[in-house]
Amino acid sequence: MTMRRISQGEWRADREAFDRAVAETPDISRFCSSQTWSAAARAHLLSLGEGNEDEDEEKDDGEAEIRLRLPASAIIGDTAIWRSDDAAHWLVFGRSPWGYWQPFESAWMFSCPLVGPDPLESVRGLREIVSADRDLTPGFAIGGLPRGQLLHRVLRRFDEAGGFRQYREFPATDCLAIDLADGGVEAWLARRSKKFRRSLRAAERRCREAGLEIEAFEPGGIADPTLFDRLLALQPRTAKWASGTDIFQVPNYRDFYREVFDGLNREGRLRMLVATRDGEDVAHIFGGVFAGEYRGLQMSYAEEFASLGVGNWLQLENLRRRADEGVALYDLGMESEYKLRWADRPLPRLVAYVVP
Repeated sequence: MTMRRISQGEWRADREAFDRAVAETPDISRFCSSQTWSAAARAHLLSLGEGNEDEDEEKDDGEAEIRLRLPASAIIGDTAIWRSDDAAHWLVFGRSPWGYWQPFESAWMFSCPLVGPDPLESVRGLREIVSADRDLTPGFAIGGLPRGQLLHRVLRRFDEAGGFRQYREFPATDCLAIDLADGGVEAWLARRSKKFRRSLRAAERRCREAGLEIEAFEPGGIADPTLFDRLLALQPRTAKWASGTDIFQVPNYRDFYREVFDGLNREGRLRMLVATRDGEDVAHIFGGVFAGEYRGLQMSYAEEFASLGVGNWLQLENLRRRADEGVALYDLGMESEYKLRWADRPLPRLVAYVVP
């Protein structure tokens, strides 16, 4: 397999081909490895990609070789991106503040930088690329590694065979998932406890009796450029905001989510439900769809409505709608205590640090 290095601008322009390869990569978090998530992370998180991209691409390659300890031929604008000639396999890395290479999204390490239908080919491609100058090649952090699955097993086999100079594994952010492919919501409900099912029915009844209604932003609608600001307007009324733990209180994360949200909105892949009473927003849940999967992103509600169970109501209604549109996997996002009652199974992840 021949790999060709490309710039970040070329990677963005090849979005359709890249996302198609992501959709065909086994076991990874496909939504968080897609370009929508990764490009926004590169632009806004951990100071990566800040500033003018064109200026980055004009940096002197010789200077970069000394600073980054990667052959100058592999560097374009502090990114190390390669694609195969048939666009089936991709390697997408950005420079970390410490000089080694990491996924574009390294805040949670949901994103996997080795993309393609054959993990063995991806790992071989990485080794071949750096083999020309092994002494100058730093390590690569491979995030979003599905524990126990094919890519993980391939990396371990390479290590056991002496194929890497260094190989170490570290814990990453695990997620939780609901399976909707077989039987949809009714089958999922049957797997829950009687107590939990009763609590869901009670939450739905209380919300409707209190006069709450659901406004849905579904596929086929017209993208509303003011929708994210409408979402932000609710946040100061939440318990998370009062405690100072709301992610939207951090400018970098707020800008990151705005770019992801607006991209999904434009592309028709945003899924959002807003609970209202007398025309006033009191709660919302939103996420995005990609390759037959739904990835939950954020859910919030005004604290004065917490006792109604409005969060449970929105989550259940969202599940119903996603099942109706054919979503097979409902990714709840990172593990938390309340999500354990909803989840069918974990999605365990690792980070592997590799020096080829």
